[in-house]
Amino acid sequence: MSTEETVSRLYVKETQCPYCSVQCKMTVEELAAPVAGQSRGEYAVQGVPNEASQGRLCVKGMNAHQHALSTQRLMHPLIRRNGELEPCSWIRPFRPSESSYSTSKIRRERMQLEYMEVVL
Repeated sequence: MSTEETVSRLYVKETQCPYCSVQCKMTVEELAAPVAGQSRGEYAVQGVPNEASQGRLCVKGMNAHQHALSTQRLMHPLIRRNGELEPCSWIRPFRPSESSYSTSKIRRERMQLEYMEVVL
């Protein structure tokens, strides 16, 4: 028996490539589950025939699953405090942009009012 025959599929996921506007359809099959601290999972990717890609995938598409399943992927936002990156809530990174947006909106409204006073 070949190794391909002895490997059983753990799951099959129908999805599409995230890279470009073609959105090629593909199937990602998990052949071996990752073992924490010992090995990464094994996956097989195949293109699914459709009008856009005719079942072909580019190199980026064939490896797109590696980014989503990487152990180095950030699973939560990080914020720098005293030179160190620390985990934080999903709301925390947006607070500075909210305040700067509010400030710029107020400034813009004031400028519009001043312009209207000059024109009138």
